[in-house]
Amino acid sequence: MYSKFKVDIENYTFSPILYDTGKIILGSHKNTVKSKLDRFVNYDTGIINGDLLEKELFKEIKADVFLSHSHSDERLAVTFAGWLKTHFNLTAFVDSCVWEYANDILEEINNRYNLIRKESDGSKTYSHNKANYAASHVYLMLNSALNNMINKTECFMFIDTKQSCFYMDKDKASGKTLSPWIYSEIVMANTMKPSDLKRAYQLTEFAHSDIRNQLQISHNLDFSTFVDLDSSDLDVWEKNKKDNVHPLDTLYYIKAKGNTLNG
Repeated sequence: MYSKFKVDIENYTFSPILYDTGKIILGSHKNTVKSKLDRFVNYDTGIINGDLLEKELFKEIKADVFLSHSHSDERLAVTFAGWLKTHFNLTAFVDSCVWEYANDILEEINNRYNLIRKESDGSKTYSHNKANYAASHVYLMLNSALNNMINKTECFMFIDTKQSCFYMDKDKASGKTLSPWIYSEIVMANTMKPSDLKRAYQLTEFAHSDIRNQLQISHNLDFSTFVDLDSSDLDVWEKNKKDNVHPLDTLYYIKAKGNTLNG
């Protein structure tokens, strides 16, 4: 990972067709994730090959940008992924394609091994301790795999909306979230040592160019090293794209103004 952006695009007007483009990308990643999970979760023996799952889960997925977002903002994230692909040919990895299957895996495991009784109305009772044990392992493995995915993408983008984050101060250098997954991903991004770009990056090239009744736990988010990206920046970025320049380099120049982005 080279750069981190906090993206404010909640009120940006995207073409509806971009959502369909994003769904193609998301669908491709979902199929890869599902096939990998099915391969490394052996429901017959009840054994999950954790080491291989962490190493292999995203091995076949090549992405330029990692999109972190609230579950409630999945449509916005998928649309933004379509915008990145359409205008810059950048492939975005949308994190929700992973968490969606975590629940599927846990339901299958709990039905096979942790079911105590099933009622006539279809409701089920599971062993509390066994279900927690299964969840802790599945989530830790997926979390570790996501960590590796963040590390191998060049750019981390957090979609900042009212659903994903709320702020206690005006400068928005820190915030809070009710999502443990967002919290985990922001912590990962902040603790990783920024990597060097494999291509040459020269700034001079651009000189002329509803859960109210549920338990909610808040987590602190540190955005002090994130670069803000808003709707007006998207327009400037699109306007200044060049065929012979990597689109992320253009973005870095627009936002860096001669300074480093990955401090």
